[in-house]
Amino acid sequence: MKNLELSFSPAIAFMFAGAIAISATIGIFIYYSFQSLDEANWWRNHTFDVIHATSQLRIDLSDLEADTRGYIVAQDNRFPKIYHQRSHNILNDFSRLKTLTQDGRNKSFKTIQVENLLTHRLAILNNLVTTAQSKRSSADQKNKKIAGLIREGNLIRSVLNAQLTNAEAAEKELLKNRTLKLQKVDEQTRFLVYAGKITAVILLIICFLKLNAEGLRRIKAEKEQAILNTALESQIASLDLSNHHLNAVNKELESFSYSVSHDLRAPLRSIDGFSQALLDFYSDKLDEEGQDYLNRIRNNSQRMARLIDDMLQLSRLTRTELQISTVNLSKIAQELIDELKTQDPDRVVSFSIAPDMIVQGDKTLLSALLQNLLGNAWKFTSKHETGSISFDCYLDENNETVYRVQDDGAGFEMDFVDKLFGAFQRLHGMTEFKGTGIGLATCQRIVHRHGGKIWAEGAVEKGATFFFTLAS
Repeated sequence: MKNLELSFSPAIAFMFAGAIAISATIGIFIYYSFQSLDEANWWRNHTFDVIHATSQLRIDLSDLEADTRGYIVAQDNRFPKIYHQRSHNILNDFSRLKTLTQDGRNKSFKTIQVENLLTHRLAILNNLVTTAQSKRSSADQKNKKIAGLIREGNLIRSVLNAQLTNAEAAEKELLKNRTLKLQKVDEQTRFLVYAGKITAVILLIICFLKLNAEGLRRIKAEKEQAILNTALESQIASLDLSNHHLNAVNKELESFSYSVSHDLRAPLRSIDGFSQALLDFYSDKLDEEGQDYLNRIRNNSQRMARLIDDMLQLSRLTRTELQISTVNLSKIAQELIDELKTQDPDRVVSFSIAPDMIVQGDKTLLSALLQNLLGNAWKFTSKHETGSISFDCYLDENNETVYRVQDDGAGFEMDFVDKLFGAFQRLHGMTEFKGTGIGLATCQRIVHRHGGKIWAEGAVEKGATFFFTLAS
């Protein structure tokens, strides 16, 4: 019976894999979008910082100039302390601005030029303070020098302010571009997030529908399985009953076989014995034809006895339990051949047995198998002056071990190959070769009980080859 498949179908597995892959892809895009968003936001804040630093530098420098002019006019003694603080702040402002513009993205900001102008401007302011504090020069000389320094300072301030204004304008342009980029990245990120959510919802709905369909299919399959299980249980019960009846019949047949064999042997022994007695005690009263009749009676009664024995042996093959062990077929074959040579030492037959043919099986039955096959090869080569018998094995195209018994004896016609393994089927007459026709049927049952198969090939007077396999 075919098992019902209750696992997830490939379509649902594919849907889940697709959902995971799409979600992972969207997640990666969202991750990089957020990274781009963070980067764009950082650069926009950086631009704000540059603009703020530029404005702060301009404010602190303007305050220092105003304080310097106030000191020249009012000579306030608090100014030196304020002056140094303002100068320190201006240098800090420029240092921060210089750090912020190190990326070089603002081509309008000439760091070295601004630094030189700022240094020059601070030096002029410092000279103004020093001149205002000097007591060595007359008032006219001081005023004249101060006026010159103020003119020079105004010129430097104009150039410096122009540089800072250009830099500030360039930063504002960068701010505009970066703000637009930030908005674009933000829109892309929002789109990906929304698209990811919508896609996830759609995939979840599809997977839910698929799972629901799979659940319905499983329920239907379980119902069908329950029906099949019920039918199977009924069949098993029926088979158990049939097996019980079959075992009873087999026991009856076994008892019948032993009874028949015993009942048949007794009259056969009587026929053979009385025929022998007639030949021994009344041969002088029987002519040659009468003695021939008695010999025929004896031969047929003995043949009948052998047939009964062979039938009983064949029936036992299907009843006895297999005793599985490791069996060396090469060793058994060699022992059988030695026995055959002993029985007829005058025959000239060459033997070839492959070494170490080891199998798992019932040693008694496999010995009977080789005894029949090798015995047939020995028998059917007996009409030739010399003979050749081999037993070996090979691997076929399915990597299965095939065992082979081959001879160069009488052979057979392939048209009758289907009759070879039938009980009491003979392809040669009794006058040619002795036998009951039960040997190959016995071989077939032994091979089948070992889960294998047996077949033959041959040609008249060119020998025969018997092949068989055994289950691993």
